[in-house]
Amino acid sequence: MSIDWRAGSACAVLLLVAHLLVASEVNRLVPQGYMDEPFHIPQTQRYCSGDFQSWDPKITTFPGLYLLGTIWAKCSETAAFLLGAPENKDSSSIFCGTAWLRSLNIVLSLACYLALLALLAELQQWAHDHPSTTHRRQTKVKTTTATARTNASDLIRQASSTCAAAHNSGSSRHITTAAGLLPDSTTHAPSSDPDVVTPTSVQGEGGIPGQGVRLALYALVLSLFPLHWFFTYLFYTDVGSLLFLALCQLASLRGNAVLAAVAGAVAVLFRQTNAVWVVFVVGAAALRIAGEGCQAGDAGLQSNVCDRKVRPADNQQFQQQQQQPAGAEHQTEVHASPTTALQEAWATLLSVWAAKYRILQKLWPLLLVPAAFAVFLLLNGGVTVGDKAAHIPVKHFAQLLYFSAFCAAMLLPIHLHPHRIQHLALSAYTFTQRSLVTATAVAAVAAGVLVIIVQRYSLTHPYLIADNRHYTFYIFRKVLNRHPAAPYLLLPVYCDCWASLVVGLRRRQSVVWVAGFLACLVLTLVPAWLWELRYYTPGFMLLAVHSELPSVRQLLAMCMMFVAINAATMTLFLYHPFEWADGSVARFMW
Repeated sequence: MSIDWRAGSACAVLLLVAHLLVASEVNRLVPQGYMDEPFHIPQTQRYCSGDFQSWDPKITTFPGLYLLGTIWAKCSETAAFLLGAPENKDSSSIFCGTAWLRSLNIVLSLACYLALLALLAELQQWAHDHPSTTHRRQTKVKTTTATARTNASDLIRQASSTCAAAHNSGSSRHITTAAGLLPDSTTHAPSSDPDVVTPTSVQGEGGIPGQGVRLALYALVLSLFPLHWFFTYLFYTDVGSLLFLALCQLASLRGNAVLAAVAGAVAVLFRQTNAVWVVFVVGAAALRIAGEGCQAGDAGLQSNVCDRKVRPADNQQFQQQQQQPAGAEHQTEVHASPTTALQEAWATLLSVWAAKYRILQKLWPLLLVPAAFAVFLLLNGGVTVGDKAAHIPVKHFAQLLYFSAFCAAMLLPIHLHPHRIQHLALSAYTFTQRSLVTATAVAAVAAGVLVIIVQRYSLTHPYLIADNRHYTFYIFRKVLNRHPAAPYLLLPVYCDCWASLVVGLRRRQSVVWVAGFLACLVLTLVPAWLWELRYYTPGFMLLAVHSELPSVRQLLAMCMMFVAINAATMTLFLYHPFEWADGSVARFMW
């Protein structure tokens, strides 16, 4: 789709200027490697000197960062020579030095911004190009009022009358799709509200002028995501890992499985857990391919699972639904029961199975990446390359609770949207009215699972309680470990956070897509003994780009919030070092 490259370029220049200013201050005040850099930088310098045999046993990741750092250093040295820079015997040490190796992440961060912008645009283009193969829940559509005072019986009565009127007037239309394959969508009418983007308006033809600016702003805000932004200035794996993961999905969306496989392989070389996210990219591509088969009228698919229809209550209401900002719940809502969700998931899986040969034909290069990683796991006996004793796989299910709270906090302008809060309360009320016994049973089971997680699967790594240089140390000490009852008192907060995140995803994605995303979160987070917020970056970014686009006001609020967090964290890191008992200098960081 068309991208407003003037807006994108302006944001990229703004990001570059900010990076250069902050990087110069970081290199001035912290010239030596810090935290994990004393492991990463010397290993890269060995590669720069041609020593590819030596390996620090404390390093846990594949050598993707070190290989790319060596390429960056050598290319920079060659470019300096070609540009006529004076010969210097120490040029190799300069380009393989701490400051220059850190500069690689600035380049990768700018590339990551462009990749996120292209990915957001591609996802919107997909929604625009496939309005008839959209995800829909096979349920009764209930027309809700704008206030929580509307009771469940009114909802059912209004839905029945609306559907009957629509049927009698012929205004409703049938949508034939593979169940649950793609996001909610319908005929997209351009909105008159400049604060709202629909897939049509984003395209720029017949839509609202300047809406491409919103995509550029969203990509910029995601580039300011505090964990991503902070580690741009240190020689860490985080930025490169996210960049190649984004490129992997972007190439997959564009139908280039070979390029997606290359990007996915490089992403795994930066961080092993990216192999799980490559599987997620494969799964999302499989859903798209199965959906395309239904749209194209594949005979086998049509006869098996595609011939399922849904009747919207009112086409105009569905158009209005697409014109709401993230968090503003629609006047037309679909309340899916657990039974309906299972039926939808089963139909989706049948569609994928029916398209299995076409999926294998198109995605086999991408499947080689997780297959190769599986072989590595068998041969290595674990995920980490080194320091295995400190990175033993465990069952740390509390990571999922922490993840939900962290993401909700980072998406606070969306999470606290009044309409979303109202909708969550109304959905809970509707569910209880539908079947009080079922609702009570579900609540009891959920409460029991959460209590068990807190009791048995909330683990404390020795590094967490011994290292006071991180946010997690103070959160654990001041909140989670303040009182024995504190973790239990936070359970309603975790429930609210997860409900908000899942509702946001379900407005754009299918049951199977959301289930696959949650499964990947479990595989990447639960085995991690150490509670480190950096591990949440891939999940957060994928959640953000696949949820609804926030409004301009929400984006501005998120931008100001991220800038404030970044400024506070970097100020503490640079200007408020403190001394440990052994006399070493410590700096606060994520």
